[in-house]
Amino acid sequence: MKLVEEIRVPARHGKAFKIKQGQILRLTQKAGAQIIDFNAWNADNPREMFWCGRTRIIENAHPTTGHKLWSVEPWQRPMFTIIADTADHSPSPRGSYNHDLWYPRCNTGYHKLKYNVATERNCHNNLTAAIKEFGLGEEYVHDTFNAFMRTGLDSRTQEFFVERADAKETDYMDLRAEMDCLVALSSCPGFTSPDIRDVIAEIYNA
Repeated sequence: MKLVEEIRVPARHGKAFKIKQGQILRLTQKAGAQIIDFNAWNADNPREMFWCGRTRIIENAHPTTGHKLWSVEPWQRPMFTIIADTADHSPSPRGSYNHDLWYPRCNTGYHKLKYNVATERNCHNNLTAAIKEFGLGEEYVHDTFNAFMRTGLDSRTQEFFVERADAKETDYMDLRAEMDCLVALSSCPGFTSPDIRDVIAEIYNA
């Protein structure tokens, strides 16, 4: 593959960029474990955007190599295909897995409800700021694919839970674009975590 562009998303911030059909987006862990919140839109028609819920049902709650990321109705077609993934997909002792399609992005309202704070950075605001450059408003931000996030469902209480991300510095995920897309990433601020890192996204021509 030939590297076309490298995009750095600063820790606790967001960044948006375009990728062409057939190109490969590599999400890397060059600085160690970091959760990446992912949104995507058809570059020519942003009303067609990534559909987290339907992808979860068609594919898997914790997608990996071979799984696709689907768009909303009335289109409902693949936007990306995961063609490589080096993250550990064995379950933790409690039953969490890597790459989450359950949890929505963190936002001010949730921080206030859960932690009684309303001034910390969050993925919703990061993604909103990132897509403003492309003429899109907050209403276009949608539920995220949370790459390198470890989540599970407690078999007894049926409550969702999150465990510490465990991706290694050498881990990465490759996603092949199935259409021209606008992508926005947030280096999840996770303000309860002491270690928040920059995210590196690389675009390759196959």
